[in-house]
Amino acid sequence: MQSNVNAISPSALRLDTQSTRSIKLLTESKTERMASATNPDSQSPKSGSAQSLGPSSESSTKQWDSDADSPAAGASSSSSDSGEEIPRISRSKATSSVFVVAGVLLVLDQITKTWAVNALAEGKTIDLIAGARFNLHFNPGAAFSTGTALGPLFGVAAVAVSIWLVTFAREQRNLAVSLVAGLIIGGALGNVGDRLFRRGQGGFLRGFVVDFIDLGWWPVFNVADMGIVMGVIAMMALLVRNPDL
Repeated sequence: MQSNVNAISPSALRLDTQSTRSIKLLTESKTERMASATNPDSQSPKSGSAQSLGPSSESSTKQWDSDADSPAAGASSSSSDSGEEIPRISRSKATSSVFVVAGVLLVLDQITKTWAVNALAEGKTIDLIAGARFNLHFNPGAAFSTGTALGPLFGVAAVAVSIWLVTFAREQRNLAVSLVAGLIIGGALGNVGDRLFRRGQGGFLRGFVVDFIDLGWWPVFNVADMGIVMGVIAMMALLVRNPDL
């Protein structure tokens, strides 16, 4: 009988110890909750557990920030010196944009020149506003009736510049650059077409360029000249705004 009591006693002692600890924890928990209810500034166990998670959360945040600042995060876009992103398109779209704009301007230029040759023949003029008028001129030189003895040279230069602009637009893959390049190319080829196919002095690229827009205070010009001038001004503005182009 005595041996059984001795065998049971350690187990009973352990149970009593665990019960005492449980009661103590419950008492402390109730005390903390009561203190939290009476004093809102006191820190609850929940906030304590949240605080214990703080270092882990902070390290995760730092890891996130380091990932965002890594070079790979901005690898898919390019930016200029001013920090503005330069939108890019595919090379095929850049090339097709150049050809579409150049083609539209070329067709418009030749249509208006054909009209001018037929409607303004024999010295006829059409008055517009503020002294402007349609007045037919045949120009053996460059834009705005300049360089009358250098027609062939200007024709070769226009073709060379057009080829370079197509290559430049393909490399840049920027829609604005492609549209502006199309304006310049369309205007250049419009005047080259006149040198090739219209009557003139005879010889290669010696045809006369048709000019008919007369402002009265500026050399007579045509639609192709307008495309060249507007394209050059727009291209310069793009290069100034985005030096990385």
